[in-house]
Amino acid sequence: MQEGVIRLGYTQGWGINSFLQKIISNFQASYPRVMLDIHRLNHRVLIDGLESGSLDVIFVLQYNTTFPSDFVWEIVYETKTSVILSSNHALASANNLKLTNIKDETFMLYQKKRTSPH
Repeated sequence: MQEGVIRLGYTQGWGINSFLQKIISNFQASYPRVMLDIHRLNHRVLIDGLESGSLDVIFVLQYNTTFPSDFVWEIVYETKTSVILSSNHALASANNLKLTNIKDETFMLYQKKRTSPH
């Protein structure tokens, strides 16, 4: 595609924003006549938008997602996730935590703040 519009959707989370910034910058440098119509939406709305044709491409976190059989998908970025617990927490001595083990816990998400070159 040399010109036109691509409707891109993404979900915010665990490092995806900085990753997308690089993709978007590289894409715009390579295809300056293609406009990106960018939307941050929840996971289900992104899948529905791709199915309905209101979005052309989406970036999502994969977590146990089953995509429709007519979707073509590829893992383009992987990130590590850590769970940090107090040494007094009931799960602190567990060897292999699964998301189901912590599903009822209160979460605090932390993302490193990028510093400005100014």
